[in-house]
Amino acid sequence: MFKKYLSLLMILVVVFISGCGKSLSGVYEQAPGDKGMVDVGLSIEFVSGEKAYMSVMGVKTEVKYSIDGKNLKIENAGVNQIMTIQDDGSILYPLPMVGNVVLKKK
Repeated sequence: MFKKYLSLLMILVVVFISGCGKSLSGVYEQAPGDKGMVDVGLSIEFVSGEKAYMSVMGVKTEVKYSIDGKNLKIENAGVNQIMTIQDDGSILYPLPMVGNVVLKKK
């Protein structure tokens, strides 16, 4: 009986630990938008737990990121941008003229 409880405790610990480290991976890029939407060539490549590369109009910069619930916080040169992670996994950039950023399949 002790082994059952120990096994259950171990499973709960693993589930708890795996839920704590929220991160993104892969390349997200600007999706085609509605009429009049400006294509600025926005993309974000998530490379580690808090490091990413953000490109806008071909200019690539290293940024830090963190996730709090559905909020994605990008820190770039002391400026914070808050984006929203949508239910479908896409990322909504806060500027209407930029639109959605979606995962680019490799």
